Amino acid sequence: GVPSDRGPGEPPRAMALSSDGNGYWCALDPRAGTALVVAESALNVACVGARPVAVVNCLNFGNPEHPEVMWQLSEAIDGMGEACRALGLPVVGGNVSLYNESRGHDIDPTPVVATLGLVDELHRRPPGVRLAAGDRVLLVQPPGTRPSLGGSQWAVRVR
Repeated sequence: GVPSDRGPGEPPRAMALSSDGNGYWCALDPRAGTALVVAESALNVACVGARPVAVVNCLNFGNPEHPEVMWQLSEAIDGMGEACRALGLPVVGGNVSLYNESRGHDIDPTPVVATLGLVDELHRRPPGVRLAAGDRVLLVQPPGTRPSLGGSQWAVRVR
């Protein structure tokens, strides 16, 4: 068995991990897109009852010798920092992959964030997530902004 500091009859602790990225969001706005990726990753572990405690990242970008790519990288790092500070999440590791291209063009900025969450008392396994006919999907946006599906899978599929 695994040693535990829990007493007899106490529920075990658990970990949750979510790895997220959305190149579509980040192509539209690297700062806001990366902040949204951090938020999505933290929310994914929170949705299973875990308390987000730390993140790691993998920052995938094109050629930083191109001014627009260096700007994307700078904006993405700023967006990640802002989101992590707002959520109280330290970045405990990560890496950067540069000079990525496809068919001779720089890739879209694609930061990937993994969030570790801790469950202090695991009473039961969280249920899986699924949509059924008749379920609703809500569009959440800041007050005063226009509704938009930009960066969504729907927008990508209809273009």
